[in-house]
Amino acid sequence: MEPIAFFTTSAGIVIGYAYFLVTSRDPSYQDVLKRLFISRQRKLIKKHDFDIQRFVELQKKIKLPVNSQSSIKHRLGMELEPEDLLHRH
Repeated sequence: MEPIAFFTTSAGIVIGYAYFLVTSRDPSYQDVLKRLFISRQRKLIKKHDFDIQRFVELQKKIKLPVNSQSSIKHRLGMELEPEDLLHRH
């Protein structure tokens, strides 16, 4: 059992360090989840040709922002802004 625990722990440390080297961020569960969510959302936006800038513009025009951020925060436990989708991290 001891070798399994050693290799599992070592692999986790190596993967966490590699993630840190690539992203320059702490390999926390919240950060990984946010990056995966934004990545999937970008793919869907690109696939369906969704204009996020137009969406933000329409939100500002009606002056009643859609509570999409609060529902995302409630479901995933993180805050996302529409501007996050426009820029790669």
